[in-house]
Amino acid sequence: MREWNLSLACIIMMSTITVCAATQDGASYDARAKSYRAPEASLAGAADTPERMAAIAPLWQGKIDEALPKLRQLAENGDIPTELFLGKLYQTQSKLPIPADPQTALHFYTVASQNGSGEASELIAEMVEQNQISETLSNGNADFWRTKARRQGWKQQRLSAYCFDWIHGAEPLHCEKLPNPPASMKMPPEVEPQCPTEDEMASLRRQGMTGMIRQNGGALRLDAGPRARALLILDHPVSSEADLKEPDSASVIYIQNSENRWRMLPPDAPLLDRFLILTPNRPDYMERMTLSSQAVDGSLSGGACSRFTR
Repeated sequence: MREWNLSLACIIMMSTITVCAATQDGASYDARAKSYRAPEASLAGAADTPERMAAIAPLWQGKIDEALPKLRQLAENGDIPTELFLGKLYQTQSKLPIPADPQTALHFYTVASQNGSGEASELIAEMVEQNQISETLSNGNADFWRTKARRQGWKQQRLSAYCFDWIHGAEPLHCEKLPNPPASMKMPPEVEPQCPTEDEMASLRRQGMTGMIRQNGGALRLDAGPRARALLILDHPVSSEADLKEPDSASVIYIQNSENRWRMLPPDAPLLDRFLILTPNRPDYMERMTLSSQAVDGSLSGGACSRFTR
């Protein structure tokens, strides 16, 4: 799984490292953003055990013949993290002198999936998509395995998030987007600057919004899976962290008001328990804000929203 970190404000690649109802107080940090944990039946969410650590240790010391039997025994005893570890070990060639063996990787992922691991089901889906294994060999296509992964709690998705300044005015609400990046930069198609759709603009006008919204940055996460899209319309720069629940395979608009509270359109949109986190930078860089998203494994990645302009 590959992550792209993007600041649309300057159209450059960059490395960086939310409860939302119809209205939401974005003025204080929501503790749940800090306490989010990946599903237990995954490598990211599993607690280490002395047995597993003792089995893995010889591997890093080059003692392959000592490590593999111990790891296989743990996997046969139903230890899901070990099953996932061995699947990753055999899926592609690593620096270890262990040849890549996609069929062996599939075996361990399949067992882990049968034991309830959504991460294993997602990894099988990705192997099918990347033609590492056939649909016949895996007993299902990528959609089958990805649907199973979501049922098992591994809700991975591709996420696009865009920030907009709301510049108040008397004229009917309209949108100004960032210019398209040069073709020579070969950005992914999701990077193309965009405004809300006509239906979304009509919905914003029905909220009584007038003037202009101007795109000022965003973030992109190119995990595998279904697509989700978040549009953040800012009335003013954030002075403290705002945590907005990520849309669940949906397109959602978050509207900040003058009291630093947020509305969500549509108000009944499906949401994940992971967050979009909008954070002001240190005082000497207050004209920029960091926009981060949480992945299913709990990691953060993101981009930036540029200086708010009236």
